[in-house]
Amino acid sequence: MKLRRKPRFGAFTAQQWLRWSSVVGIASAVFLSVCVNLLGSRFDHRWDFTMDRRYSLAPVTRETLAAQSEPVQINVLLSRSDPLATRLQQVLASYLTAASELSLRWVDPDRDPGEYLALQSELGMAPGVSKGGKAVNESVVVLSRGKYRSYVTLDDLLTVDPKTGDSELRFEQALTRGLRELADTSRPRVCITQGHRELSPADEGPSGLSELRNRLIREPIELKVIDLGAGRQPELRVCRLAIVAGPDVALSTWAQQQLVAFISSGGSLLVLSNTIPDDTGQVHSSGLNPLIASAGITIANEVVIEQDERQRLPDGFGETLFAQIQDHAATRALYRPDAARSLRVLVSLAPALVVRDPERSKALLTSSGNAIGVENVGAYLREPDATKQVPKQHVLAAAAQLDSAPSRPPRRLVVAPASIVENRALRLPALTGNRAFIDGVLSWLLARPVGVEIPSPERAMVQMNVSEAELVRLSRYVMLFMPISIAGLGLAVVIALRRRGRSQSRRS
Repeated sequence: MKLRRKPRFGAFTAQQWLRWSSVVGIASAVFLSVCVNLLGSRFDHRWDFTMDRRYSLAPVTRETLAAQSEPVQINVLLSRSDPLATRLQQVLASYLTAASELSLRWVDPDRDPGEYLALQSELGMAPGVSKGGKAVNESVVVLSRGKYRSYVTLDDLLTVDPKTGDSELRFEQALTRGLRELADTSRPRVCITQGHRELSPADEGPSGLSELRNRLIREPIELKVIDLGAGRQPELRVCRLAIVAGPDVALSTWAQQQLVAFISSGGSLLVLSNTIPDDTGQVHSSGLNPLIASAGITIANEVVIEQDERQRLPDGFGETLFAQIQDHAATRALYRPDAARSLRVLVSLAPALVVRDPERSKALLTSSGNAIGVENVGAYLREPDATKQVPKQHVLAAAAQLDSAPSRPPRRLVVAPASIVENRALRLPALTGNRAFIDGVLSWLLARPVGVEIPSPERAMVQMNVSEAELVRLSRYVMLFMPISIAGLGLAVVIALRRRGRSQSRRS
């Protein structure tokens, strides 16, 4: 009979080692799962693996959040059951994660009507009070930093195309714009000239500038209308920037002298050029060339006609085209080295520009190399083949840096087609490039950040609406039930292994 040798004290058999290593492995897995859940609940970080980075904050937003040096409280006055609440909460979570100076206070008017009324009174949201052209009592988000406040209404968060009814969420743009407004307390004056049948900021029609006016008054900017047709001394000396918006008649000699003196004294100028055809279609001068002569730019008496089918709209004769973006500080938000990825800017009836001083003046927008300049639009429509011009690339918009004293703000000048900023262009959600272009131009002219145009990425409409009670239950499930379940499973495995070891011992 062969006797089995007993193991010495302190020695372990292979089965015992396997059993205890399994116990240690399961316990380590449970411990690691608990640690991961605790770290995940304490530190919020997101990874966006989508190709278009649709769930990431825009560079201008990250730049704005990184510059936050003082505490800012985000007050939200919106019902949790509102369809926009879920998406707004997701965007705010990204902001709070990126900037520790931000804090959130969400008041639901349906659940806490008393607190809602108290917060409205605290934030000065009385009926009839307006700021920046909007009623503050209609705000759904109020950003506050000390005594300064920025109000965000539902119209800021959501834009609707009146023709198609399509809506576009603008949460990130509205919130970033509000933060930049809080950070900048200076209010430079921007003047829009009138008196020569210019485009009017009060005109709500398709060819008006009411949308441009609304964009300006949302900024920390003081807007003023200057009448240069009255023949009296204008108040241009207090303006930081003057905008000459597409006059329909040639500027008078006196008005030209006033604007030239304004530029010489240190002001900046935005010239929105247009074409002035007579009854026969012949294009005449708009009297703007003396204003821009110091920049080495000339407005030619001809309309740019695009012949490239890929760059023009299908209707029309090529007078409405998508301009090509050129790299410049004013177009940095639009320009991409790959032209197909650049934001598109739509222009119509744009006069050609001649840049005589390429060192001082740079092109912002150009046509394709297959465009022509037409001096008589009527004759071209009657006999298109009679135009014997060699197609070439035409400059549609240009910017110039003028000489200025070191202690004074830079003098700058931009010439661009007026059709870029008309209501018909700025109201279309698809023309993000037009809105981004004018924001970039104003920022460059004023030498300060103006406007925020963040394209709204296409996101799936399927959302998961989770209430606060459901979030509590979900947290309890993740933090408590899942580790207990894993521990129970591990215990069951240990018991099974021990039973198996005992049965093998009995057989032997």
